[in-house]
Amino acid sequence: MNDLVSRHALILPFVDDKFILFNGLYGAVDVIDQRTADIIRDAQLSNTQPIELDNDMHDRLVRRGHLIDRQTEAEDLKILSRMMLHLVDRNHISLIIMPTYNCNFRCTYCFERHRLTRGKDWLEHVMSPSIVDAVFNQMNIYRAKGHRFLGCTLHGGEPFLASNIDTVRNICEHCRAFGLPIVRVATNGYDLDAYFDLIEEFNIRMIEITLDGVGSMQDRRRPAVGGGSSYDRIIKNIAAALKRKIRIRIRINVDRQNINELGKLHNELKTLGFIDDPCFDYYFKSVHEGTTPDPAQVLTEVDVFDKMREIGIDEREAITCEQMYSDHLNIVWCILDKKRYPMLNGKHCDAEGGMLFVDPHGYIYSCWGTCADENFAIGEVDELSGRFNFNFNMVKWRTRRVHNIEDCRECTHAMQCAGGCGVLALNQCGTLTSGHCDVFREVFNHVLTFKCREAWTAARSTELSKSWRELLSRFDDSDRQTLLKTRDSKQTFETWNKVSTLKEMF
Repeated sequence: MNDLVSRHALILPFVDDKFILFNGLYGAVDVIDQRTADIIRDAQLSNTQPIELDNDMHDRLVRRGHLIDRQTEAEDLKILSRMMLHLVDRNHISLIIMPTYNCNFRCTYCFERHRLTRGKDWLEHVMSPSIVDAVFNQMNIYRAKGHRFLGCTLHGGEPFLASNIDTVRNICEHCRAFGLPIVRVATNGYDLDAYFDLIEEFNIRMIEITLDGVGSMQDRRRPAVGGGSSYDRIIKNIAAALKRKIRIRIRINVDRQNINELGKLHNELKTLGFIDDPCFDYYFKSVHEGTTPDPAQVLTEVDVFDKMREIGIDEREAITCEQMYSDHLNIVWCILDKKRYPMLNGKHCDAEGGMLFVDPHGYIYSCWGTCADENFAIGEVDELSGRFNFNFNMVKWRTRRVHNIEDCRECTHAMQCAGGCGVLALNQCGTLTSGHCDVFREVFNHVLTFKCREAWTAARSTELSKSWRELLSRFDDSDRQTLLKTRDSKQTFETWNKVSTLKEMF
């Protein structure tokens, strides 16, 4: 036997003398004792077989994928990543529409600040009705081909400029006629009151507003064009929206400039009665390097989380209300849900899947982090034919899968992180074929341990999740070769269907 400790195995302290043994490739989460943890660590360090395990524990760890032949493990990564592509990621569309690049704010850390150099005519251009028509003609083509739709988001610039309400209404009417819900609008909230009736008429599900501090802190970081307070007007609009039962979500961007005022803002949201309103929620997000002109101001998500705990937010709420921790909470919940197999990610986000971001000039991007730079456009809207014409950038984004990123293949968190943010990888390394680690491991491990404690308290099971290795072990060599090579989603489905059903898997 050539079974070594999986390159994707990770040991984490747990409770008392117990440890979590997590396998990021197969999603297996096991509770082990001190002796087993020591044997596995020693075998990892020496890259040898853990020969001191008793037979029952050895067989269990092989069955779960913690001990495995390395060639099989490398093939399994590719099989699982391709499976997610063919069965989950390939046929969905997440549509994002930007009515204009123009904005009535001049935020100090705006990642789109370079658009201000493009000239007044370019900046103030509003999406034409012919582009809107063409976008939804293409959506009809996608629907006829069997694609499913995750909803539409309005983004900016500032999508809710009062002067652009006719354009926004046109987009909303097209969404309603198509049966596509508008799931989110990312707005600064300054002109929100002009859109209350429209929000209700088209049942827009959520309005996301960025608020970075109380009073002068907000005004300094997110000033309105021409000066004047943005804070007072936004607070007034939020209060009015909540009275109308409009769902509001506050995003709080954090860097060194405002981190010490988070407690003040949190208390203000409580005092105003927002936090207790069922139509209101909020989250914190660190300002990334590459999006701010002053890298010295940058903090990590861990810094933000630690500050949340420091100001008195309890651990559960802090995990729920810090964006990266919250994202990981969803992943971990799906790993520990033993009604199905653990959630895996062959891609980091929808930029590598079904996201289509259409700007007011008809350029299509795979991610809002690349918008306003046509060099990164993945295609253009053809207004005459009513179709999308894609270029080679589309291929670069859609093939950014974890099994294609060499420096990520043996990472313990390969199938959770899946290479990290593509835009940040581009900024840091100049290519999408590199990974971007950030603080993913630290955040994920914290959330995993937190949720495992809850699962252990509830069930005391030593196997806290299912393991994909158990399904993969059912394939013969012929089926494995098919899954490694096929580009046909139907063939992938038929092969997996031999050992399981989609309902059991997902």
